[in-house]
Amino acid sequence: MVELPRELPGLLLFLLVGLMSRFCDVRILRFSFVIGLAGVIGLILLGDMRYPAIAMIVLWSTGEHLMMPLRNSMGIHMARPGTEGVSLGVVRSMGNIGQVSGFYLIPILFVTLPFRGRSRVLTFPQAAACHCPLNAPLLPTSPIPRT
Repeated sequence: MVELPRELPGLLLFLLVGLMSRFCDVRILRFSFVIGLAGVIGLILLGDMRYPAIAMIVLWSTGEHLMMPLRNSMGIHMARPGTEGVSLGVVRSMGNIGQVSGFYLIPILFVTLPFRGRSRVLTFPQAAACHCPLNAPLLPTSPIPRT
């Protein structure tokens, strides 16, 4: 039973990708961002209850699983001809910068922010919400040119 919530987003990925196989990459990326954002917002609001928090983490992780393969392909598809490698490098470096900055920023916030009653001012769900604004610039705003 412990493995089910952890593995469910990867299993749902096959179902969701199959259902969205006729959608373009931009639409799937936006849909996955909305799913992940709904999970994070739900985690912020319901993070103090066990089962709703687990459900929101599964929802957030499902959105992330949908986004993972699309980031690189969107970077390549939206690049000008001949600059696909540069575009892929920029997308990958932005992801690495976000991971490294989150790795260092969140522990610093946990240590430096004061306690409020029995819990800290910044809870894990609120810290995790920092993730979504970092992904927003990766959402494409222009259509992919058809080749």
